Amino acid sequence: MVRICPTCNNKLGIYDYFFCSVCGTALPSELVNSGYSFVKTINFIPEKKKGLEFLHNLKPVLLRVSHILNLKLVLAVLLVMIAVGFPIYVLIDKYQFGRGLSLKRDTEVTQNVQEPNAGKNALKLSLSLKSHVFGTDKISEWIPYDADFYVEGQDLNSLADKFVVVKPHYLELAEYVKDNFSQHFAFFGMRVEDEMYWSVVLFPVNPEGGVNIDLSNYEWLETLKIDDAILIANHPLLLAKSEEAKSRVSRNLQMNPKYILSKNAAPKSGQLYILALTNEGKEESKNKETEFGSSEDLFKIIQSFNQSGLEDVVIY
Repeated sequence: MVRICPTCNNKLGIYDYFFCSVCGTALPSELVNSGYSFVKTINFIPEKKKGLEFLHNLKPVLLRVSHILNLKLVLAVLLVMIAVGFPIYVLIDKYQFGRGLSLKRDTEVTQNVQEPNAGKNALKLSLSLKSHVFGTDKISEWIPYDADFYVEGQDLNSLADKFVVVKPHYLELAEYVKDNFSQHFAFFGMRVEDEMYWSVVLFPVNPEGGVNIDLSNYEWLETLKIDDAILIANHPLLLAKSEEAKSRVSRNLQMNPKYILSKNAAPKSGQLYILALTNEGKEESKNKETEFGSSEDLFKIIQSFNQSGLEDVVIY
């Protein structure tokens, strides 16, 4: 059926339910489109779940916290590096672990060391020798594993003066040693073919300048430069043994169980560290009492060590 607006004569469409869409006239009941249906369009926005909304709001917070934590982690790493690196630097500087890398050695190394606690391994002799911490320069690496006797000290000049009282023919060599070598030294004895021989490990004051030791008046002595140390010995086998020990072709003193146990038990510092590694070394120290009788201090050192009945002592 065609519907016509009674007012404007406009042809009504299916969308003209109650009014004319052209003139707006209310349609009489016979023209009302009674077969209409209404469709309601709703824009649906789903409700956000509380958990997801919380995570969505938390995301920028987490990103900010992560950024802060990264900064804190970097700072923490830097602080740890400083905390670890500074003490290591102090130890290297104090105990001269890196002396071998320096261009020039100090003529004298004075270390502030505490007097060791009195004990069976500590002998107080009041010798007025300089004290130090034993083991600097890893000097025991030059000592063969099978040495019979070992002595380490830090006052080469004073002991050289005491030694020439007993052996005056060594005066020229002693004066040269005092002028050209630092105060830290090690001495070891080793039996070769039923006779005890000795060697001393010295460090040049200026290793870059070279050391020329004149042994023309000491035909029974030989010398050898091994790394940054100079060794003097009265038997060539001791020099060969030291060279093998330092290059680790053979074992050195640091691998000797008796030396390891002694170093852990004895005081860490003092004027002299004396260790008899074998029965032969202990027996040799007894024989030296008579030989060193003309030097009061050397005699006191040997006699005190022998009377202690110990294999190792630290004199302070």
